[in-house]
Amino acid sequence: MRKWVVAFVLLWAAMIFGTSCTVIGTDELFSLVGLIFGKELLEQFEIFWGIVWFTVVKGWHVTEFAILTAGMIGLLNVWRPKKRMPNIFVAAALALLFAASDEFHQTFVPTRGGTIWDVLIDSLGVGLVTLISLMRLRQVTLAQSPQETDKPVRPPS
Repeated sequence: MRKWVVAFVLLWAAMIFGTSCTVIGTDELFSLVGLIFGKELLEQFEIFWGIVWFTVVKGWHVTEFAILTAGMIGLLNVWRPKKRMPNIFVAAALALLFAASDEFHQTFVPTRGGTIWDVLIDSLGVGLVTLISLMRLRQVTLAQSPQETDKPVRPPS
């Protein structure tokens, strides 16, 4: 299990880094869509893309860093199973550092640029997984703790 979790996290981080090294420009995207679907659908796609571009592109930022954070939490839980809460925070911190370093890296890639806004958008994915993980950990902890009804009742004195 441990090897698969390590491999997944490393491959996912490499995929994020790799996609940061390239960019598909609007012209290239439209040419590809036109080639595959024809000129009539291309015109409709251009309108569609103009409307949803921000949601699709930035939504992917959120998603890829949510997946990275979840993978890191899983990896740390395999290595340190008794430290589940600290693992969540360590994974979140590592994912945020990776997001910042990835944006910095993009400042060296021609036609790309790193922005603090993209780090903040990436942090939405990190934050969502962090909150969900903390809520799930709390539920598991509460379910495993003795219930109030299990305590002996002392008669009034």
